[in-house]
Amino acid sequence: MVKRSDLTAIELDFMNAAWDPERWPAACDTVAQAIGARGAVILPMRGTAPVYAFSSCLTPQAELYFQGGWYQRDDRTKLVPKLMSQGVAVESDYITEAEMDRSAYHQDFLAKVGLRYFVGLRLNAGDDVWCLAVQRTPLQGPVTKVEELRVRRWMNRLSAAATLSVQLSGIKAATMSNLLDKIGKAAILLDRTGRVVGANSLAEACFSPEFRIQRGHLYFQNPETSQTVSTALRTMNLPAPILRTFGPMRVDRGERSALSCLFLCLDGQDLSPFAKARIIVLIDDLKMRPTVPSSVLAGLFGLTPAEARLGEALSDGTALKPAAELLNVTHETARTQLKSLFAKTDVSRQSELVALVSRLTRIR
Repeated sequence: MVKRSDLTAIELDFMNAAWDPERWPAACDTVAQAIGARGAVILPMRGTAPVYAFSSCLTPQAELYFQGGWYQRDDRTKLVPKLMSQGVAVESDYITEAEMDRSAYHQDFLAKVGLRYFVGLRLNAGDDVWCLAVQRTPLQGPVTKVEELRVRRWMNRLSAAATLSVQLSGIKAATMSNLLDKIGKAAILLDRTGRVVGANSLAEACFSPEFRIQRGHLYFQNPETSQTVSTALRTMNLPAPILRTFGPMRVDRGERSALSCLFLCLDGQDLSPFAKARIIVLIDDLKMRPTVPSSVLAGLFGLTPAEARLGEALSDGTALKPAAELLNVTHETARTQLKSLFAKTDVSRQSELVALVSRLTRIR
């Protein structure tokens, strides 16, 4: 029987995993122990995801489930309606013992990995829905009605912990997006469904009628580009994805200069099933020369604020006179600052300064 102290232990492990995603396997272990099961796994109830949490003892079973494609042939998806409406479902809600003996999923997968029964619990994680699937062996037997009722009592408190995990990952994603903004990199963050969950100000400045956010997703006016990106995102969001980087790809914007978009799986978010951002899109204007913010130049080379501003203005190839006008200083003042700038950066020509900045942007 699941005791109140068991729920407290599970909730504590879920909270700890929200802070430290490496602890999700241990949290799944605690769930399994509380109900006398082999292990537990956290699965999305809508679509697929590149990352799942599961008990460490279920590693061989999980590898076969995902890599063998059994997640696409899982009979238990028939229980999703009941999970959505009632919060809990067990094996006997959709199949009899005799039917299990004839089921390909039960005999060709579950039986071969030593499993047979389960109880599923709906977890509401922010605006997403997941299933905590607790796995039992034939010897451990099916979940009883008493155990099913007690598992139901976990839902609200564990959903709160899952939502906390979503919120924390969202803070991490927003921090990363803002940091990229500060160092001059346009970036868009996508969740496991391809929905936009963040875009910094530099990315927003890139939007146009041909490339923008529409109904929460990236919109590309070119049908071929749209189809290519959709296929890539689906592949990157499959379990244990082989495709982790896509692009850079060209995105045309009519009269405006074309963009280069690079799609990357976020390695730092991989451990948590509830991570809000899964993919980052890094954007570059193909006609805009790379620059480094004046604050970065000042810190690297000990420049004065005025010298650093001039360095930033010149680093994209702008001539000295237009740069001086842009900064509202005289041409003579700009020339004096330029001499000091060259000395501190150990270059003698503006072309060398542009090359230096180009190397710095590649490092960033």
